[in-house]
Amino acid sequence: MSAAPVRFASVDALRGLTVAAMLLVNTPGDWSHVYAPLLHAEWHGVTPTDLVFPFFLFIVGVSVSLGIVPRAEAGVARDVLVRALLWRAAKIVALGLALHLLAYLMLDRAHVRPWGVLQRIGVCFAIVGLVALYAKPRTQWALIGVILLGYWATGLLGYWATGRCSRRSATPPTRICPRGWIRPCSPRGFTSGMPRLRAARTRRGC
Repeated sequence: MSAAPVRFASVDALRGLTVAAMLLVNTPGDWSHVYAPLLHAEWHGVTPTDLVFPFFLFIVGVSVSLGIVPRAEAGVARDVLVRALLWRAAKIVALGLALHLLAYLMLDRAHVRPWGVLQRIGVCFAIVGLVALYAKPRTQWALIGVILLGYWATGLLGYWATGRCSRRSATPPTRICPRGWIRPCSPRGFTSGMPRLRAARTRRGC
């Protein structure tokens, strides 16, 4: 976001390793014989595959800390930083949309996926960058709490609204679903971006 940006070898190395891991888990073979660590956890638990997206968000937070905050502290006009921030975020979102559109047109996909990985990374980058520029640290941590509580409440209301349980996703028994099953929801939809914001902001503070 500057004429001569400073490159950090450690950040570039982590970015490269994360991209390599993404390629590995997205092309693990013929999908009929895949090592369990190269698949996402069905619901509970975690596999190495589940860590790829959080590492991307870690890099987003580090990029904000190393590329935006120091320039703001150096006296660069805030409106200049905001324009550059939003422009970069828009390019990330546009790239993600373009890739999904090409997949839909050329690979005979059933639908276009508007909330893909790149799109959510771009949105998180824009929001976290704006928060870093305009909010004080205490306010930022308060926002994290609000986001997590809001995400929890959204999921809870969704379970109540369905009025029934589904056996497609196993969970421990709860008062809502005493059999231990809940109605499945997409982990990649719009609301899934809420905890991603928390992840990016937490990494930004590291």
